Amino acid sequence: MIGNVPRAMLGWRDDTNIHPQLAVGTTSRLYHFTQGTLLDITPEVFTEGAADSAFGVGAYGVGLYGVGSYGIGDAAQSTYVEAGTWSLDNFGKFLLAVHTTDGRLLKLTPSGTVVVAEALAPTNNDGIVVTAERYAMLLGANGDPRKVHWSDREDETFWDETDATKEAGFFTLPGEGVLMQGLRGKSETLLFTDQDLFAARFIGGVLVYGFPKVGSNCGTISRHAAVVLEGRAVWMGQKSFYQYDGYVKTLPSSVSDYVFKDFNFTQRSKVWAQTMSDFGEVWWYYPSATSMEPDRYVIWNYVENHWTTGTLTRTAGMDRAAFDFPMKADLSFIIDHERGGVRIGTPFLESGPIEFGNGERIIDADELIPDEATLAGQILGSVQARIFTRFHPTETEVEVAGSPFTLANPTSIRIAGRQVRVKIEESTAGDWRLGTLRLNVQQGSKR
Repeated sequence: MIGNVPRAMLGWRDDTNIHPQLAVGTTSRLYHFTQGTLLDITPEVFTEGAADSAFGVGAYGVGLYGVGSYGIGDAAQSTYVEAGTWSLDNFGKFLLAVHTTDGRLLKLTPSGTVVVAEALAPTNNDGIVVTAERYAMLLGANGDPRKVHWSDREDETFWDETDATKEAGFFTLPGEGVLMQGLRGKSETLLFTDQDLFAARFIGGVLVYGFPKVGSNCGTISRHAAVVLEGRAVWMGQKSFYQYDGYVKTLPSSVSDYVFKDFNFTQRSKVWAQTMSDFGEVWWYYPSATSMEPDRYVIWNYVENHWTTGTLTRTAGMDRAAFDFPMKADLSFIIDHERGGVRIGTPFLESGPIEFGNGERIIDADELIPDEATLAGQILGSVQARIFTRFHPTETEVEVAGSPFTLANPTSIRIAGRQVRVKIEESTAGDWRLGTLRLNVQQGSKR
């Protein structure tokens, strides 16, 4: 258990490659977990971040004339204050960390007990990423939201760009927007702003890095909303999902309306993403319209290219790598995921709407063929099927007569509708697996 809400997490192994290490950054503290012990390693002098995001008041004359209260201005043009969060990365045996409010570059020594500020590094920073070429690269350096400042190669303590014998340097990205996140890509370091995407490409020489813009109007929604997987990056934007594999493209999603129409955009800085490589998935956790914390998730399965949504409160996490299982955190606890078989609630699977063409014809179905088995080898008996229909997209769904259906080979049903949806839910406690269900359907008339 930790003292306040986790916002970032990073795992690695020590020099012996035996003991996994875990760093957890919260709104106001930094913790180090090693060999069963959780240590608070926050510096004694530290500027804490806000627990929640908020809009500050606007300025007089900001926005359209007559909009907003007198002397305040247009609320839509007000200053956005993010919830405090951390940027974490490894530099060899060191952990490097930057808190968005404190702004200093912090370093965890291999002893695991002391965090020291890199006194010679730029201050008032927003983030950190270590490039594949072994430069520590600060984002939003010295309070400039578009400035990138990198250290000398293989030396996270040297930042003097005026020394011609070293390779430390800086660059201010052109355009608008704020640097949000940096990630190591396949052959470049990706720099996400809330407007665009840039690539830091190593060119050597005096300049060291070039910074071409590789995407416009594709900004990330938060400082933890992007992940890299299998040579590409994917992220959540303000109203869409995106991917980059050398070119930025919108990532088509069948659940975008569901996600973004019930979204607390004031708390968008709390959105975070993680890969679940064992299942070929990327998860995004986000706050629904009535929640202050991420209480819902949306999953993209990049192997099978399908989307899933659900409800679960998690505020930070990481894929398994240093640890045997993925790690996630709720409001107070760090949790091993995918370990054991204890469930909270009743598991179920739910399809999206099934249609003929564009839904202009009626679906008539009279048979369902199940594909279900338990881990113990039993063929049927652990799940049941509920079937819902409707004739128009805006109608309330109706559960068909006889539902829920006890599954048999085959299962007799009788349904009709322009849209059909199937929900599989557990009927007998125990582990179960589900393959591909088949419906015997015929195309009805338009009438």
